[in-house]
Amino acid sequence: MAAILLNAGMVSQSSANKGRFFDVADNYWAVNSIHQASAAGMMSGYPDGTFRPSANITRAEIAAVIYKYKAMQGAGGGTAFFDVRGDHWSSPIIAAVVAKGYMAGYPDGTFQPEKALTRAEAVTILNRVLNRVPQNQAGPQRWPDVVPGHWAYKEIEEASMK
Repeated sequence: MAAILLNAGMVSQSSANKGRFFDVADNYWAVNSIHQASAAGMMSGYPDGTFRPSANITRAEIAAVIYKYKAMQGAGGGTAFFDVRGDHWSSPIIAAVVAKGYMAGYPDGTFQPEKALTRAEAVTILNRVLNRVPQNQAGPQRWPDVVPGHWAYKEIEEASMK
């Protein structure tokens, strides 16, 4: 996710060396992106000093990234999601991000804050955050495993365009 933030222009490229995490080796493929996302205050790692670079990012964690990126202030109030209550660390963050329309819950009324974010969800969310609106795509299908009937087809096609 740190590399995506950098490539999407959400984190500026710098010579940042802040945010060293003992589980991110100097030769790790995304070490520079991780350092830059950390220096920008977008990603902070975990209280135990780890970044967990190979772990999936959760829906709550991406909500926190968006909250920071958009410099949102205060809480968004309560949420209507029965699985996100006041005792969850991200409850006010999720409420604010959902209120702005950057993220949504599932049809069953849940948000599933600890669920791993899928790539299709990430693309959809980041398109919203960056004001990228999918157009009706006329042209060849870019990805053989993402067919036109897929729920995020247009979002994925939009994110694939320069």
